[in-house]
Amino acid sequence: MTKQEIAEMIAKYAITDNRDGRIKISNTKIVTDAIYKQIISVKPEILAYFADERAEYQRRRQTFEEIPGVKELRAARAEREAWRTKMRRAMERGTCRYPTAPKSDEVAIAEKYPAAKFALMVEEQRYGSNAELASIAAKAYDALSNGEPWEQVKAAYDADNKAFVERHLWD
Repeated sequence: MTKQEIAEMIAKYAITDNRDGRIKISNTKIVTDAIYKQIISVKPEILAYFADERAEYQRRRQTFEEIPGVKELRAARAEREAWRTKMRRAMERGTCRYPTAPKSDEVAIAEKYPAAKFALMVEEQRYGSNAELASIAAKAYDALSNGEPWEQVKAAYDADNKAFVERHLWD
């Protein structure tokens, strides 16, 4: 079977990988004995397809993480959030023992690495409540994950956002 046929079979029968050499067929209402035998006969190809998908995901994720400043900005934000959590707990307890502020300067890192600031913003916005804006952000995230230059991605992202605003200006 071709890769496309395997992908269609996976989607049609909701096949998932258990990551232990087994697969799970979730859409069993439409699976007959003949279809089940066909799925089992191509099980190695299905597992190879899932392995390829995982490898592709890892490659794309690594490309995104290699954008200059992403790791530093992500670490600074995590440090700031941990400090905020500790500060809230201290305020709730009323013990007057406040944690020291984080040493990393998130604003300075963001100014130093505008590509990282844009990349992390797009990564967050992929899960926004507005489906159209989330798809614009997902498109930009995919482009960054494919290694496209961030300036071009940002220009396309800004153009898509501008078109969105113009379409929905009077909504």
